[in-house]
Amino acid sequence: VAPTPLPFTTGKAVEAWYELCGMPKWKNKPKSAIEKVLKKLSKYSDDVVLAAIEDAIMGNYQGIFPDKFVNKAPLAPQPPKPKYVDIKDIM
Repeated sequence: VAPTPLPFTTGKAVEAWYELCGMPKWKNKPKSAIEKVLKKLSKYSDDVVLAAIEDAIMGNYQGIFPDKFVNKAPLAPQPPKPKYVDIKDIM
């Protein structure tokens, strides 16, 4: 039986996945459970997958909860808004 391909490609996500699979609560999971987790993760971006896997590792969870991380990606720094100046102040 061929191994299930990982649906994420970044090195960090792949490394985290293998770390998770080596943890006591994960290393004896049935193949069908692992396949369902990978199918679930295939619907998310690599950033969300990495955050969810790292969360599962840190919390020693039996499952992965990527929905917690969907809209929580760090935002790019925004340029400061120009300060409003009243025309009366400069005249």
